[in-house]
Amino acid sequence: MGIADLLPGISGGTVAFLTNIYERWLSAIKSIQPRYLLKLQFRTFIKKINWRFLFPLLAGIIVAIFLFSQIIHFILEHSTYKKYFIYFFASLIFISIISIARTIPKKNPINWVFFLCGAAISYLIYQGLISYPMQSNYFYLFLAGLLGVFAMLLPGISGSSVLVLLGLYQTIIFHVKNFFDSIVRQTLPLQSMLFLGSFTLGILLGLMVFSRLVLYLYKNYQHATNSLLLGLMLGSINGLFLL
Repeated sequence: MGIADLLPGISGGTVAFLTNIYERWLSAIKSIQPRYLLKLQFRTFIKKINWRFLFPLLAGIIVAIFLFSQIIHFILEHSTYKKYFIYFFASLIFISIISIARTIPKKNPINWVFFLCGAAISYLIYQGLISYPMQSNYFYLFLAGLLGVFAMLLPGISGSSVLVLLGLYQTIIFHVKNFFDSIVRQTLPLQSMLFLGSFTLGILLGLMVFSRLVLYLYKNYQHATNSLLLGLMLGSINGLFLL
């Protein structure tokens, strides 16, 4: 999921969906309940969190971002490696779509409508993948984190692609690299910390709000939601070839 979140064209939600942990992932995020913090009930807040699931997952994501940001940058800079890299992810998504689609009733026209809508939305998003300059002040970075994490929660729409659309992708990658490089050098990257801090606040708020919405839809309208998510995943294959 950490590697996928670095790439415009595939989302961490897609990987969670492919590895069959999507619902558990959303439920674990939902276990983080800020209302206990507001009531100063810190022990209750900590106990409610599903650490057994979230800790190894978040550790893997952080390690992947730290280790693979340079590797992915190298792969995407070399067309030969990039081609095989894209084909690998595209094949993985396509095969998984076929596998998951077998669990959805085909005779229900509503499921087909949601599937086609998801595919169309995802395809059109990536067809419009152009740089849109966005002011790099802290409020807009907060909004970018909010929008990016909503996309990350949905299989098929990449949070990194949203950052590309907003003109912030390369800037975010630069500050992530600068932050980790500064830790290795034992220096304090104040500018990167402020930059990424505003961005991270948007991500945290988005996780609290949007995970509950997506989980509710997934539990109460499973086949329709799965159909929509599969459509989003199918359309996202187009986004991979725009890397």
